[in-house]
Amino acid sequence: MATVTISLLPASRTRSVDLTVTGLITPSACTPSLSSGGVVEFGKVSAEDLNSERETNLGTQTMSLSITCDAPNLYALQALDQRASSATRADAFGLGRTEDARSWGWYAIALRNPIADGVPVQPIGSTDEGATWHPNDLWMPGIQIAFASMTEVNQPLRVRKLTLDLDVSASLPPTTGLTLTDEIAIDGSATLTLVYL
Repeated sequence: MATVTISLLPASRTRSVDLTVTGLITPSACTPSLSSGGVVEFGKVSAEDLNSERETNLGTQTMSLSITCDAPNLYALQALDQRASSATRADAFGLGRTEDARSWGWYAIALRNPIADGVPVQPIGSTDEGATWHPNDLWMPGIQIAFASMTEVNQPLRVRKLTLDLDVSASLPPTTGLTLTDEIAIDGSATLTLVYL
């Protein structure tokens, strides 16, 4: 750990204040990658096919996530919902808003088939920045995701090569009260970030 101290010396007085800069250099770097350029495409949906009284499920699309590190590393993944204000469920991500500012549904991300360095593992989640962990296969906003052995759910593993499937399921709200005279874009967006532990 490196520390830098900067003293500020006013011309009329000799008082000082310390500024401390800290950090941690990791011995190896990790690179995440999503299949299909990170785009999930549900295609065009006719307004006539949407339910007026209840949500319309658009089905599930699967994409692959891989993370490759220079050496085994301890990390977690977290997601920032770029459309959080439009989410209609607390455990899901938003799909944007209609022209009249109505929420345009939600999508959920399920974690499937994780393999770490050739061995099946399980996803675990933390809501307290890694202080505690629990089994969790649904990636929700605000939750850090790591991976553990099949027998130890409370401790993330150091991993060099990770692959898994992300099942992305989307639902649109009942159309009652929605203005559907023009095309409306399904506009979900989330940033997935790798955090070293």
